[in-house]
Amino acid sequence: GHYVQDSPFLTFSFGSNAPPGSLNGAWETHTREPLGPISWAKRGEANIALQFSQVSVDTLQFIARPFIGSKEFACYPVEIDINGQAAAQLFLHRGWRTYAIPLRQDWLHLGKNIVTFRTNRDFPTFHPEHRTVALNALQVVSKTQ
Repeated sequence: GHYVQDSPFLTFSFGSNAPPGSLNGAWETHTREPLGPISWAKRGEANIALQFSQVSVDTLQFIARPFIGSKEFACYPVEIDINGQAAAQLFLHRGWRTYAIPLRQDWLHLGKNIVTFRTNRDFPTFHPEHRTVALNALQVVSKTQ
């Protein structure tokens, strides 16, 4: 089918713009990059609490980049759960990219919803840092057919 994307009904900005109490778990200090404020997920689980006013949504989109060097040819594995349900297993590529996850309606409910980014503690890296993935923005969108 052909889809036309509507405007997002929820946008979450990371970094210093993140609403208080919305980030829980393994988050690193906020920093800035050319595209704006970001938050770093450390190894383990990093959670975001989102308030949904509707559950008829189709896609979760986020802008992220893994903490790998410019010369490294690796993809960084990330698992994403929504309210405890496995939503996706992604391999993030070097550089800032937009990723999209199709959502199932039974994963969501009105009010508070928890999106969890889980990174592999044993993923090989040449850096001593515990940072894994930088996130800039997350959107929840509906699509019309």
